[in-house]
Amino acid sequence: MINLHKDRCEDLRAKEFEGDSTDEYSYTKDIKRYKTIVQESNAGYFFIDKNGFIRDVNQAWVKLYKYDSSDEVIGRHFSVIQQFGDQEAATKFVAEIMKGNESYLTGIFSRRCKDGSICYHSYSSKPVFDGNEVIGLEGFILDITERQLKTEVLCVSERQFRKAEAVAGFGHWEYHLDDQLIFASKGASNI
Repeated sequence: MINLHKDRCEDLRAKEFEGDSTDEYSYTKDIKRYKTIVQESNAGYFFIDKNGFIRDVNQAWVKLYKYDSSDEVIGRHFSVIQQFGDQEAATKFVAEIMKGNESYLTGIFSRRCKDGSICYHSYSSKPVFDGNEVIGLEGFILDITERQLKTEVLCVSERQFRKAEAVAGFGHWEYHLDDQLIFASKGASNI
């Protein structure tokens, strides 16, 4: 694993602490704490360089993608972890994240795991800078596979219900307590 923040942290130390031994200790302690937080997080951490190569991941990321070790993915292009049908969209997402486009910094995306299974995660990411130059992107992912699959099943069920309702000529009313809106299907006037 490489220390992605070493240069940035050294610059920060030089600017803020300028050799004060108490501050140096505090700085070193804070960097160790930060590294521990990232490495021990249940959220999968990743860093992808500006050319699209995976340069760092934590153990949670390794587990989410069903790899045995980070060595299996470090240095590989991010396309190896994308669902085949999503590779074009993933390339666009990466490019937009590196531009700092707010619309792409958080969201939901699919992933292709080592065993070939397709899972889903929510992500939060940001571009990484070295001075004014973007050198990559980093972020965290949380698994939402179970929720995503249940949502898909619910959507299929709802489409089937709407079709059956239309064929039968029946309708229904819905009252939403939170926003106090009433929805009536086309066939509701038959009730």
